[in-house]
Amino acid sequence: MRRFLFLLLILGTWYLAGLFRSPALLYLALTELLLFVGVFLILIITSLLLDVRFTAEGIGARKGRNVNVQVKVRNKGLLPSGRIEVICDKEDTSGRFSEPELRTLQTDGKEEMLLDYGVEAQSCGILQFRIRKVRIYDWLLLFHLGVRTKHNTEDVFVLPPFRRAQISFSASRLLTEEEEEQASRRYTPLSDRYELKEYQDGQPLRNINWNISARTDELWYRRYEEENLQIPAVSLCPIEEVPMDLRGIWYEVLYAIVTGLLDLHADVRIHPGSAAGRKNPVRIGNTEQLDRFMIRLYKEAKAAGVRRRPPSSLKTDEMSVGEFYFDRDLSLHYKGRLLFGFSREHYEEEISSRRIVV
Repeated sequence: MRRFLFLLLILGTWYLAGLFRSPALLYLALTELLLFVGVFLILIITSLLLDVRFTAEGIGARKGRNVNVQVKVRNKGLLPSGRIEVICDKEDTSGRFSEPELRTLQTDGKEEMLLDYGVEAQSCGILQFRIRKVRIYDWLLLFHLGVRTKHNTEDVFVLPPFRRAQISFSASRLLTEEEEEQASRRYTPLSDRYELKEYQDGQPLRNINWNISARTDELWYRRYEEENLQIPAVSLCPIEEVPMDLRGIWYEVLYAIVTGLLDLHADVRIHPGSAAGRKNPVRIGNTEQLDRFMIRLYKEAKAAGVRRRPPSSLKTDEMSVGEFYFDRDLSLHYKGRLLFGFSREHYEEEISSRRIVV
């Protein structure tokens, strides 16, 4: 509309200049025409020198918290630009894009402007932001052009919240007397250096410090530096087999299970599943290593695509290479038997309140 009115102004001035034979009106019409063409050329040059991109890549966040990303807009030319519109949207773990969001700003010369996008992370996985469209306007708002962007996507890794599954081992189930005696014969510590820890069900009885336990009325356990017995091993079903609508919950339950096992032991060994075959195990010793492992799962799930592969024909006890096996249906198995099944509706309550006894 503005462009049409400006053209009418040029034609009207030109008509009046010819009607009244006025050189001043003729020069004014030529000036308006040059201004019209100049504004368009300046807009084209500025759009070629405009750089719009996300500032960083691989941002991490936690579910339930706000995720903030920044879009940097830089005018690399000397000519000033007018209004700039940046239209963004985001894709969640289910592959659905949300409604686009619009930001408007003005920049002058080589000034850099930052646009902040804040959104609450509602599910675990990769939250992808995308610059859908960038439009630049001249100062008179007569023209607008689209601008191509180089770095137009930003992946945010949304990690599960800090929840711990309450897992405890029953000593009577873990070792019989005969197994305990055989284990004590095999075990020969390489040094006498050890640390005292509170005894928990399932730990070898041979390492209990009975003298200190008798004085304190509590059981204390010798943990030698070289001790590396009974590291919990968790094998996973292939991530490609987990349904798309269940992956966010699957990540959370897995995170809680491994964190609960870390409370009982210094290390946990994870055997990630793959449709192409069993992968090398990953040793987890703290939550930072667990976070890196979860990001690795996110990338593998994204690389597998949105299509869901058919479930494996292997049985649970055949797929599990460790004591624990976590399948695609949120079921936790122990040595081939079903230990606990999490429901997708009440999994948060089950993680917080239920106790899993092995």
